[in-house]
Amino acid sequence: MSRPRPGGLAVAAAVALAAIASPAALAHVDLHAHPFMDDGMGSLFRGRFEDSRLKARDWHATFESQINEETLEASGLELVVVSLYAHPLVNAPRRKLLRSQLDRLDAFLKAHPRWALARSAAEARQARASGKGVVVLALEGAAGVLESDEDLREFVDRRGVRIVTLLHLTDDHLGGAAFFSSFKGLFMQPVSWLAQAFRSERDETGARLNRNGLSDDGVALAAKLLKRGVWIDLAHSSDESQKRLIPLLRSAGQPLLYTHTSLRRYARTERAISDAQLAEVAESRGIVGLMPSEPALEGTKAECDDGLHRLAAQFREVGARIGAASTVIGSDFNGGIAHLAPPACPTGTDFDRTGLWNIGQSGALWRALETLGAAPAARAGAVASPQFDAFVTAWSRAETPRSSAP
Repeated sequence: MSRPRPGGLAVAAAVALAAIASPAALAHVDLHAHPFMDDGMGSLFRGRFEDSRLKARDWHATFESQINEETLEASGLELVVVSLYAHPLVNAPRRKLLRSQLDRLDAFLKAHPRWALARSAAEARQARASGKGVVVLALEGAAGVLESDEDLREFVDRRGVRIVTLLHLTDDHLGGAAFFSSFKGLFMQPVSWLAQAFRSERDETGARLNRNGLSDDGVALAAKLLKRGVWIDLAHSSDESQKRLIPLLRSAGQPLLYTHTSLRRYARTERAISDAQLAEVAESRGIVGLMPSEPALEGTKAECDDGLHRLAAQFREVGARIGAASTVIGSDFNGGIAHLAPPACPTGTDFDRTGLWNIGQSGALWRALETLGAAPAARAGAVASPQFDAFVTAWSRAETPRSSAP
């Protein structure tokens, strides 16, 4: 029997329950969220970060706001990676849209001194030691934005972007993007989907693979980012692109980073991380962010047949490979994905009734994962969680490239 979707008073109650947790509580790390997606998607997206009410009303929401100032404060997150994005088809220059997002973040940080922008791992540790929540800046999709040395000086050197998802939804002059096997891919990447949907190349899981890899332009940009100590995110890169990217990252001493993904052995799509790629993460002592999303978790075996328990199962599996503290959340809130339905097996948290639908529930999600034995809890009296420590330790290695970097 389907559950009723929350609305009105139920939504207000869910946000209020999430806000009960102290903002200083250890709610760990979120590697991928889009507070300013209204700039990124234009009229295709409903709601603004500055609005007093969210437009999303339940876990099914996709292009409706799941983050505002109130819910970010209520999240209790120690560290959140704010990902900047501008869709190529929005009727405005991409750099202008990104500057708007950066200006809005600056205004939020000025009005909310509990949060601090960290431009380095050392700054992140210092901010956390002072009881602050940490913001790290990322860019999703480099093409059309980081096209010149002046772009790098503006967005990396001056504005503080520290993580770059080099390739995103569609192939571009930098290289090939990971293929979405479902018909969602036809909507999200129509040209490459139609060009490759009927090719026969698949991997051992049955995932259809994009034959396009990293271009020479992509290699050149990756080299410039590595020399600046920018952490390159492999999420969304095709397997062929990763065949060139991973050796570059490893030669520079960067831990491998997948900010928002799921396990390919279950999802059977190139967009998800493969066993071989997971082994590379483990060897590099890298970080993986798993997506709390029903579609991303389909096919995962769990003791209880619901999204939360499937997420916990993936946490345990990835944690066994790369370390539990190196396995975190990449929520992709406001990123156009559905999140978690109300669990079939109660957890005692506020989303037993509503499901996971806004960033203010991050603390409840982490507590549920800890209760299910899927994530290590912070030590009593600790300034930071094991996940925060693992992320910042890996970041410190990513920002200090070896002299042999390309």
